[in-house]
Amino acid sequence: MANYNLRIMLWNVENLFLYLDNYKNENFESMTEDHWQSLSTASPPNKPLKKVLGLKRCIEDIQPDIIMLNEVGGLESLENFNLYFLNSQYLVKLIEGNSDRGIDVGYLVKKELPLNTKIHSNKLEPIDLRFGHANEPQSYFMSRDISELHFTNGTNSTQLVLLLTHLKSKLDPENIDKEGVVRRTAEAKLLTNIYLKRQQEHPNIPVLVCGDFNGILSDPGHSEFQSLRDKTDLVDSMNYSEKDAPLDRVTQIQFRFQKRFHYQFDYILIHPRFSEKIQSKETYIYYLKDDQGQNLRLPNTLEERFRLPSDHYPVLLTLNCDS
Repeated sequence: MANYNLRIMLWNVENLFLYLDNYKNENFESMTEDHWQSLSTASPPNKPLKKVLGLKRCIEDIQPDIIMLNEVGGLESLENFNLYFLNSQYLVKLIEGNSDRGIDVGYLVKKELPLNTKIHSNKLEPIDLRFGHANEPQSYFMSRDISELHFTNGTNSTQLVLLLTHLKSKLDPENIDKEGVVRRTAEAKLLTNIYLKRQQEHPNIPVLVCGDFNGILSDPGHSEFQSLRDKTDLVDSMNYSEKDAPLDRVTQIQFRFQKRFHYQFDYILIHPRFSEKIQSKETYIYYLKDDQGQNLRLPNTLEERFRLPSDHYPVLLTLNCDS
């Protein structure tokens, strides 16, 4: 039985809209931003070209086998990104979710990976949520989705399950749910229940819970995640990393009142029984590089952050696997 390392990456790529209706094989590296935007006839603008090229360079540097993405502008955008920027190295897996912003969760899987894949959506699974206001819908669903990607070997035996989500943001345009806490709590409960079902079905293989949680899992004050804490034994994969200083866990930096705030909103969670599979040296948060390949320091201003490919940093987990 072959033994190999599987490099898994999670990244919120911040509004990856990429529509190229008018593309005529021009060189992206020398293209102006105005020309780039003119390639699309869609209503949302394309993600700025310099940022898309930055995403490309990061992925080329990391060389992940599996990429889990948040904030992808649909299947067409992800297919275009894979085709035109990643040399079609990956299989594209995405089912459109419930987002009213058109941002989905999706996957890129290396074509030479010795595993088969099957994707499943939970976007029509109701969440336990009632606000009690007039004209309330009979049922609520995930803001985006809990997308499942199941990996099987040649004998159709399940080897790995990924649960990828993007929980409710802190936006509250209807003024019924301050910072989205009530809805995010309900979504986290559904995420917990789906994980428990899949782990019961597959007790001997890793079922990873992944995504942008829009909150701090390790902070008891973030009560939205109490179901995950109480009902599962899931652990942040960064607990097994050799890079364990506080700033080594930052996945997003925000600026308010001329101050910088560090957060870990993005997680790959794993059950401790599979910890021996984790390659600790290759499990970390990737803090990007400049055009010359030098490590970038964390931004000190909003303007510096805006120059980065995304407002989130990628999370990496490397597992030792058998095929």
